Amino acid sequence: MAVSPSEAFLHALARRTFLKLWSVPNAFRAPGKELSDLIIVFGDDIVIFSDKACDFVTEPDLQTGWERWRREAIDGSAKQLSGALRRLSQSEAAIFLDAKGQSVLPFPLPPREQRRFHLVAIARPSQNPTMIPPEWQPLTCVSGPSSRPFEVEPIKIGDLSVHIFDGEAIDLILHQLDTAPDFLAYLEGRTQALGTSGSYGFTEQDLLAASISNWAAGSGLSPAVPPADSVPKGGWAEYQHSDRAVRSALLNKSSRTIDNLIEHFHQTYEAQEFLNGNPPGTLEHEQALRLLAAESRFARRMLVAGLYDILSEKNQSVSWSSTVTSPREPSLRYLWLIYPDPPPSVNPDDFVQAVDAQLRHQTLVIAGDFAPDRMIAIALPNGKGTENVIIMRVFDSSKWTEEDRRMARRLKDVGLFGEAVPINYLFRP
Repeated sequence: MAVSPSEAFLHALARRTFLKLWSVPNAFRAPGKELSDLIIVFGDDIVIFSDKACDFVTEPDLQTGWERWRREAIDGSAKQLSGALRRLSQSEAAIFLDAKGQSVLPFPLPPREQRRFHLVAIARPSQNPTMIPPEWQPLTCVSGPSSRPFEVEPIKIGDLSVHIFDGEAIDLILHQLDTAPDFLAYLEGRTQALGTSGSYGFTEQDLLAASISNWAAGSGLSPAVPPADSVPKGGWAEYQHSDRAVRSALLNKSSRTIDNLIEHFHQTYEAQEFLNGNPPGTLEHEQALRLLAAESRFARRMLVAGLYDILSEKNQSVSWSSTVTSPREPSLRYLWLIYPDPPPSVNPDDFVQAVDAQLRHQTLVIAGDFAPDRMIAIALPNGKGTENVIIMRVFDSSKWTEEDRRMARRLKDVGLFGEAVPINYLFRP
């Protein structure tokens, strides 16, 4: 089935936010039966997107043009979302990746009672996703019924809110909230705000700016949506020229190391290129990478700080390591290990095996010292040589054996990771 320019544009944006493993563009419910334009399955959260691109024409007049466009774009999206929700709410629901129904989602949907659905209607005013008609104005979300052009009242399907975004709004949101937890937090906060606020009228751009400015009122890791009736007009124009916006864009660059690692490990899995002969199963692979992907953009900034510290050490002829607790989940700890090229006399394959052993040993020592429930240990080259092998291991304390404990004590006794220096960081959103 052909993909429209609008859908292709959305797929590219969504993959940047949700990454390949959790994005299902043009999903099917059965052979030849399309389900939705895009579905995201991330843990218990399922985001259903319907993308409708209809040319906005103001003939014979603005009111008539608006009503026609709304029926096709907004009402059409709501209808598609309703059908997709009905299908995916069934216990035996399946998501096919192709029109022939030969390829299914590689990991199971969460149990029916645990599924958290989010409905997103994207209504674009042009078939060309990069073009905005001169007569177009950004949609205004209003609290009550309205027939006025460019105003959209709340729409629900059952108990679920439908998040209605025009093309400019969803493109901006997916650029600013480019991790799964940030986007999901925004949708959840938006649902809460629209359901509990009084009379309101705001553009999505201004609500996004207010949510970023309201950061401290939430988890501290993602933007927090304020009451819908408190959104100041012109907030986005003010934010995008602020020092905070400039600082965030700069600091976010290094945090995308996490995104790149997730994509790298998924590509490695797809190619079945593993260091040893015991590759993980699909479910184990998805769960491991979801630990990384569940970190917000702000949390990823914190996580890579320790990595970039050891990458900046002057003596890069030796290995360096650092460890940091997940800002999201205190029982999850990360270990970064960077290594140099092997000496000329050492076989490169043997050296990589030695790096893997060092990573496992340091994981044991840290697990013994800090007793995390889980650990993600990642070894990378220091970037100064020619090696490019990246290794990731996930440690689960429920599989911790007495032999592991003895080994951890022996390794600590011989000084492995015994010279650790604590470093405190100050992070600002």
